[in-house]
Amino acid sequence: MANSDRVLIDPAPEALERALAEAAEAANGAARERLLEWPPLNLRARLGAPEGWQQWNGCTGAGHSGQARSVVAVAWWADRAGRRHHRVVGRRGQFNNAARANVLTPGEKRPPLWMVYSEHLYAVGSGLFAVCACGAAGTTEELGWMGPCCGPCHDRRESGDMTPRERQGPATTIFPGRNAPGARVAFSPDGVYLRTYAGLEQGLFRCWDLGTGELQEWQAPSDYFSDYDVTFAPSGPMALTISVGEFVLIDLARGRMQILVDAHGEVQVPSAGAISPDGSAIAFVCGNPPELVLWDVAAQARRATFPGAMAQTRLLVFSADGKMLATSARQQVRQWDLVAGRERPVLHRSAQEALSLAFSPDGAWLAAGLNGGNVQTWDATTGAHLHLLPALASGRPSVAFSPDGAVLATIGVDGTLRLWDVASGRPRGAFGWHCGGVLGLAFSPAGGWLATIAADDTTKLWPWPLMLGP
Repeated sequence: MANSDRVLIDPAPEALERALAEAAEAANGAARERLLEWPPLNLRARLGAPEGWQQWNGCTGAGHSGQARSVVAVAWWADRAGRRHHRVVGRRGQFNNAARANVLTPGEKRPPLWMVYSEHLYAVGSGLFAVCACGAAGTTEELGWMGPCCGPCHDRRESGDMTPRERQGPATTIFPGRNAPGARVAFSPDGVYLRTYAGLEQGLFRCWDLGTGELQEWQAPSDYFSDYDVTFAPSGPMALTISVGEFVLIDLARGRMQILVDAHGEVQVPSAGAISPDGSAIAFVCGNPPELVLWDVAAQARRATFPGAMAQTRLLVFSADGKMLATSARQQVRQWDLVAGRERPVLHRSAQEALSLAFSPDGAWLAAGLNGGNVQTWDATTGAHLHLLPALASGRPSVAFSPDGAVLATIGVDGTLRLWDVASGRPRGAFGWHCGGVLGLAFSPAGGWLATIAADDTTKLWPWPLMLGP
């Protein structure tokens, strides 16, 4: 991520050139190869347009795998008062073709205003939607957007009124960090912390204090993460991972690990699992013939066994009350009544496999993101099909319900967040921010924020209620 990243408002030409030189120095650091020579030719002339962006890459060509280079980029935008806002970035790292073309919006076309103030802005069609810290939301034209805030907030500050108008919220809404397929994101039960898992072959867990922005990281030993799933426990700072047949519970607060289940002796070693909402049980599928196992964490023994499961079950999800379990395997979505001790009728059979599952908080609805990009919803009690939400983008959509169960969020490889009315299946809004496919999402417990973790190596908080409006 950024070695240097700052915004200058209406700087003198000399101050801007000095900031760019400092960004190049920060990007080069102590490196010896693929450096950025500074200053470039005709620098001031290249910055003369009212709005725009420029980028300079150290060395030319793609380079060999693993080679780092220095990059400096600047984007600038003029507000309604004629002031130019410049964002100056210096980075050192390995950059793909899209990032070498534009490190600020790799693979996406965004206007200069978004490049400068991306934290507050979202792409809606061909325009921009803004959310101010005061809670005002709308298009940039409607808000008279002035860069870091709406027009009324800017005017109050210019007149000397420094009375805080900000609504209570996190210290930042952008959290950098390398992510890979298999990444996960979750809020702590009290909504104070945001937790992420960096994905396959990373083994890195991050925890941000949303009030202060403070980050804590914990690296799991390489023996305890693999190509399999990681699940955050709803009840506390715990995560479940599977490594070569072992279910390992990780205490993220203390950095401790405990092997809960050793399934090496099982036929059809499980490759996925789920933790019950109260943390007392783990569900997984193993054996020949396959069976669904509910494992008691405290007793270290099977609590219940359900015949009729399918091999290669790669996805299991508990309902919020822990009474139901949904599974996905071989293009089938199935439900299990854990209280009655029986399987319910199969919900879904098709060529499109469910790659994500979510119960609504009250357990009334079940949603599945299918590998063709569609999203299917059901009445979880009757098994009746409710809505097939169209494939607006190919790939594997992630799904999550808002805490009140009224809104379903879906997001996938195109990075567009889509919000749907659960009861009617009608779209409520579509917003872009990420410059890469999204790997997971989660609502905050109080419902004011939605978190997404993406392949563009960022985790983002979305103030979705303000974005939808009343």
